[in-house]
Amino acid sequence: MRKFVLFAALAAGTITGAAAQKPIEFGARAGLNFDSQKQSRSNESETSDSKLGFHLGVVADIPLANLASSLPSWFYFQPGLYFTTKGGKESSSWQGMSSTSTASLYYLELPLRASVKYPLAGSFCVRAHVGPSVGFAVSGKSKTELTQGGKTQSNEGDYFENDDVSRFHFGLDFGAGVEYKQLHLGVGYDLGLSNMYTGDGDLSIKNRTLGVSLGYNF
Repeated sequence: MRKFVLFAALAAGTITGAAAQKPIEFGARAGLNFDSQKQSRSNESETSDSKLGFHLGVVADIPLANLASSLPSWFYFQPGLYFTTKGGKESSSWQGMSSTSTASLYYLELPLRASVKYPLAGSFCVRAHVGPSVGFAVSGKSKTELTQGGKTQSNEGDYFENDDVSRFHFGLDFGAGVEYKQLHLGVGYDLGLSNMYTGDGDLSIKNRTLGVSLGYNF
């Protein structure tokens, strides 16, 4: 019994000591998005104009060296949870009329990133990340503005009222940034890989998002 108690105490001490080497850290992120959509049909494709959006979220920094001591201490697994915008804007004009169509989409998104946090001089670090992201649109609206003779007519609707448009998003998320003590500044790009259009035909609609983020690590 004494041997068992001694072994349990040593094991607990070892686990606690390993966890204390590199604790899991959490951070908050917020910033601006430049949202656009790429539409393809047959051999033709075009990317819409970008519209201004935003993102809010939290991340966790999980040191991979805690799981495998052979890995460098600056390797991390960084999952997150974001409330973020997507969509795009298209404009056209003809015979004295102009039209602007805007898709404003709002997602809950879960990025799963492999991240590097490499220390520099002083309290500075550089960061880079890459990994998949999955999301689900909680709401979305489409707005069309038609201007003619100085008068503008607006129409709004539910972007997802059509059953041929999917709320699911899957993409590749990558980016880089710098950190000073607890402060974070980063830029990232979410390359949409899933087709939002699920109807007949060869139409493809994929989200594209460039984001600039400020954050604080607790």
